[in-house]
Parts: sequence; structure tokens; C-alpha cells
Amino acid sequence: MRSHELAEPELCANQVSIHGAGELPRANLMRNLYGILGIPVDTDSLEDVVRKIRLAKFDRRPTMISTPNLNFLVASLTDEVLRQSLLASDLCSIDGTPILWLSRLFGIPVNGRVAGADFFDALRKSGGERDPVKVFLFGGAPGVAEAAARAVNSKSSGVICVGSLYPGYGSIEEIGDPNTINTINASGADFLVVSLGAQKGQAWLLRNQDKLTVPVRSHLGAAINFEGGTLKRAPSAFRRFGFEWLWRIREEPYLWRRYWRDGKIFLALLLGRALPLAVLVRYHRAMGRQVAFDLTLTDASDLPAVVSIEGTAMEGNVESAVRVFERALSEGRDIWVDLSKVGFVDPRYFGLFIVVRKYLGETGRQLRFVNVRRSTRRLFRLNAFEYLLDT
Repeated sequence: MRSHELAEPELCANQVSIHGAGELPRANLMRNLYGILGIPVDTDSLEDVVRKIRLAKFDRRPTMISTPNLNFLVASLTDEVLRQSLLASDLCSIDGTPILWLSRLFGIPVNGRVAGADFFDALRKSGGERDPVKVFLFGGAPGVAEAAARAVNSKSSGVICVGSLYPGYGSIEEIGDPNTINTINASGADFLVVSLGAQKGQAWLLRNQDKLTVPVRSHLGAAINFEGGTLKRAPSAFRRFGFEWLWRIREEPYLWRRYWRDGKIFLALLLGRALPLAVLVRYHRAMGRQVAFDLTLTDASDLPAVVSIEGTAMEGNVESAVRVFERALSEGRDIWVDLSKVGFVDPRYFGLFIVVRKYLGETGRQLRFVNVRRSTRRLFRLNAFEYLLDT
């Protein structure tokens, strides 16, 4: 058995380690992802999101974008499929103001909200008329997608619509039949915009992610309705000060029940979890404690790589973790994370765990946490990430 210990290695933020075939590129592990109360959240700006969409279009790289808001956060506590769709996403931009508040409460360096309607509108205005993003609109009420397609194509912009489809109100399986998937794929679209209701739409995307050839996919909810003219988006002042929900109730009165229910649960989460966690995060950040890692590899390739974390796992030392996990990933094995000596885990490390877990799952491998003390399990439970320990 051989081991390799790394304590505070000197690395540049853009340095790439080269360990051989099969390794996850460092850029992926350095994704600006954080874990907040059980869900992943990226800190990308609007410009970053638009750039990544255009890059995925150029590379034809499958890219699932989710836009978590308060309803996503609340529903993911009990809806495992919704949660898995978020974990499988390549980008989770902050849509809801409460998610933005939580991010800032934890000291996460967010740029602001990046709602789906925001980056769709930014794509239209991005000056790509010579090479526009080709979109396919899927869902909405009867006739809405067609109206939105006409509106998008009525003026020159960085987006053109190459198809639309109203799938009806069938089950996820029924509206994901081979004819529907073939119609979407045959359109030659770069960006599939889905509007089926948040939980149904996310579940549909997760179920069909390996069948779709459209590189960029996202459930953008009301964006199709905004484009189709059946809903008016809140004025910028409402959005800027976090009152878009009031405008949505004006436009769709039935939503008040959902906002009331989600608001009560959010208040309980804020008082029972978020505020205590914020105190812990800021305390450990102020203490500036160090962390050490140990990577243990056996000579038998069918045994896992074991990454041991000792100390306080905080954003300030995440580059050390990235280097260790890069080497572990290059071994082509399952990874076990030994938490027997960990003192604290902050949102940036939960984000790193999510990225490593996602990559391993895509390559038929597994991430497991071992030697979890009772206090560490309580910390994972407080962060709503206890499910990571049980998989």
C-alpha cells in the first residue's frame, strides 16, 4: 500500500495537472459550485452563462442547465428525482431571490440572480445574428410554444426558433416517446427550452438526457409564456428588490398557495438550519484552520482510492482537495472519502463532492463516505446533504 500526503500545496488557480488518460480535467473540479441546504448552486454571472451556452453549442457538448429557486429547494427535500436532476446538471444558476439571500448569508461570492428568462433574453441580445443559437420550444399551454416561436423569429436577434411542440398533458413516459425525441433531435437545435412545470420538466430532462442530441437543455418555466405573450414579466424594479413573486401572483393568482407553503418551509429552514450554519461557517472561516489530505492507493486496481480529510474543509483550502481528487480520479477507481478526522465541511466542499460524485457516476464508478462520526453525520444532516452518506 502506498500513500501520498498533501498539506497546503502551492497551486495556481488555473494550473492543470496531467496524470494520464481518464482523469477529470481540473477545470471541471474547479467549477464554482456550492452546496446549499441539499442542492447545488453555481456562482456564474449572466455573461458566464451566456458564454457557456455558446461554447456548448460550438462543441456540441451535452449541457443541462437548471435554475433553482425556492420551490426547487423546498421540493428537493422530498422529491428525489428533482434532486437528482439538479445533481446531474452541468450548471445551476440562481433563479430565486431566497437562494441568493442564503448564498450571501453563507458568504458565498455570488454575482446575483441569473434567471432562465434573463439568459434567454441575453442570448437574443448578444449580437449573434450571423451565428444565432437555434432553439426548440417544448411545452407550455396549447398554442403558446408556437406563438413564442413566431415572436422570437419576428425580429433579427442572436436566437432563432427551429421548432416547437406541444406534447399534451400525458405522463413523463408518454411525452418522451421515440417520435417526440426524434422530432426534437431532427430539428438541429442548439438549445432545447422545456416548459412542463418545474418538477415534471426536470424529471423529463433527467429521463431523456441520454436520448437527446440537442447540446443545451433547460427547463425555463415561464420563459416560453413570456415570449408567447401569455404572461408579462415583472418590471425590473420588482425583480431587483426580490418582489417578482408578488407580480407572479398578480399574473397567476393560483400561485399564492405555493408561495405561502414554500415561504413557511423557508422560514423554518432559515431559523433551524441556515442561521446556525452561517454562524458555523463564519466562525471556522475566521479561525482560518488548516486541512491535510492523505490519498491511499492499493496495488489492486479493483480496490477503491481512499481520500482522507483531516481538519477543517473550507473554501480557502479547496485547491488542495482538487489536486488530491484529480489524482484519485486518474486512477480509474471508486473513491472512498474517509471523514474520521474531519472537523468541519463548508458549502464549497459540498459542491466539490457533488462534482466528483457526478463524474464518477458518469463513468460507472462510485463516491462513498466512510468512517463517518456521529457529529459529522449531524453536520451533513444540518446541511441537508445526509443523502450523500447513504449512497
